[in-house]
Amino acid sequence: GLLYVDPLPRPAAGALADLNERTFYSETRRALFAPYLRSQDELARALERFVPPGRLLDIGCGAGHFLRAAARRGWRAVGVDVAAAPRREDDPDLVEVHRARLEDLDLGEAAFDAVNLSHVLEHLPDPRAALLRARDHLRPGGLLAIGVPNPRSVVHWLRNASYTLRGRLGRDRYSADLCPPQHLYAFPPRTLERALAELGFRVRRSFTAPFGDARLAAPFQLRYSGPSLRRGLELAVDAAARPLGRCSLTFVYALKER
Repeated sequence: GLLYVDPLPRPAAGALADLNERTFYSETRRALFAPYLRSQDELARALERFVPPGRLLDIGCGAGHFLRAAARRGWRAVGVDVAAAPRREDDPDLVEVHRARLEDLDLGEAAFDAVNLSHVLEHLPDPRAALLRARDHLRPGGLLAIGVPNPRSVVHWLRNASYTLRGRLGRDRYSADLCPPQHLYAFPPRTLERALAELGFRVRRSFTAPFGDARLAAPFQLRYSGPSLRRGLELAVDAAARPLGRCSLTFVYALKER
């Protein structure tokens, strides 16, 4: 079932934006993003397996890498993020970017052909409300694309075993699934699929992928996710778990039915 932090923390205003900027917007980290940047076209192309290019809403657009790739493929892309966002006048590939909370904007109901929620839901205090807002912005038959960590992966199981041992030794109290204030929820794939069905979506594809997948920037993961030997072993285990469907990341594509 759904995993969550209890009680949920109440971060200060702007805390998530500050965290995102420290984590994702430094020049040093952007310099390591080359494989990730090259791969965003693949993620934009994946949307087109289900709907043709039209209006796209990217919730949690970050620095706009996915928006640029989608715009180059013919999508009329709109981005929303509470953290620093690129400006339209600085980047002709972008259509429209808002630095704001989605609930504070009037973007119109049933106004988009696709909505992207990539590594957003796990950070939100009310992910169900975010899914409802995404549904409201989609036209009937529109596509919702979601990416979240997979707490049922082999790597998460190994990490939790390590954290349990370290906790008993008094060295660590965190788990691999929940690490406030960054990750407040963890969504097993079947739990996420059931939630989407209850909200009026029909899941068209659901699968897991390893951290080492090219589109997820393995160099970035290796550099910033712990000692290289340990991280290298995790990437190898994660890749080997692909046939089992137990990799570290879950991707779900679902169409709005009602």
